[in-house]
Amino acid sequence: MRLAAVLLVLAAVAAPAAEARVIRTVAPADELVQGPVLAGARVAWEERSCGSPEGCDFSSARVRFRAAGPGGVRTLHTGRTKSLPGGSNSFQSSLSFDLSTRGFALERSVLKTLSEQESSEQRLSVGGPGGGDLERVLNCSREFGSSSFYDLDREWLAYDPNPCDDIPRVAVRNVDIGETRTIDVGPAGETLSAIAVAGNLVAHARGTTVAIHDHTRGAQVFTAALPAGTLHAIDLASDGSLAVSVGSELFGGRTCWRSELWLRTPGGAALEKQVAKPCWDARFTSNGIAYLTGKRKPLTLEHTDSDGVVSTVVRFGRRLAWEHFDAQGSRAAYGVTCRGRTLLRVVTLDRTHSAC
Repeated sequence: MRLAAVLLVLAAVAAPAAEARVIRTVAPADELVQGPVLAGARVAWEERSCGSPEGCDFSSARVRFRAAGPGGVRTLHTGRTKSLPGGSNSFQSSLSFDLSTRGFALERSVLKTLSEQESSEQRLSVGGPGGGDLERVLNCSREFGSSSFYDLDREWLAYDPNPCDDIPRVAVRNVDIGETRTIDVGPAGETLSAIAVAGNLVAHARGTTVAIHDHTRGAQVFTAALPAGTLHAIDLASDGSLAVSVGSELFGGRTCWRSELWLRTPGGAALEKQVAKPCWDARFTSNGIAYLTGKRKPLTLEHTDSDGVVSTVVRFGRRLAWEHFDAQGSRAAYGVTCRGRTLLRVVTLDRTHSAC
């Protein structure tokens, strides 16, 4: 067996739980595409192998969705993507995922151009937390491009039930029992640009508006105008806390775009601008909010607690940090290149850790 084909569990701290600070370090065997995603005691990611020294252009790539936890490393799902760039005739497919302690969501997107006529397809499936028994909940196609947004929290999957039309709706599915509620959230033409779900609440952004609904009742509990700028991301906590990140448009050569961060506190009537400048998005924790900071690239992973105290969780220095991270409860997960290898690390939020 080739060593390169084996995902190495590089470190699983053997100290007693009370002393554990670096919880897990893993190295994807192939190119990291998406993740890390925290789901209870597991950390998950998407990796791909193109089988070509030239990379993944003009080729088919093997994709694996994997998770590491107390029971070791498991492959949740495998698939393939295809890429054929080029002018008036092109084809691009991609896969993405989300994982919780109760479910696994898999999205497949296709963008095609034939004789300069663009079309797109969107599919979304959901299954158990081990990645099996997938059931398709969305399948649509349209002329021109389309974007699909979804989020998974415990047993709740929130998604746009038809991203190929121009009607803003949010569907919330209980993946344990298969029941779905659909909420009309705005007038036609205001297509969705973000979705987040937490407990009984679901948040969405559409047009120039961000709002929260109680999806068990279908009732709106908060609405506000989106702050000026390009929407980067939203995050939601089950107590009604809402994070909105806005900033500049994406452009090449950067992995940090320095968002403005706006927060809604539980029961609050407005979004309030924060001092923090996340690279892209921010994630709620059990006692605050975590985010990457930097300039052209991430330089630190930081945490602001509920009292407003800011602490540095990781300093990356000259090491190349992956632009995506996750935080959940009292832990955070991030990616970093160490000695030429991409590592995913899960750490506690209560102290500063070395990047590698």
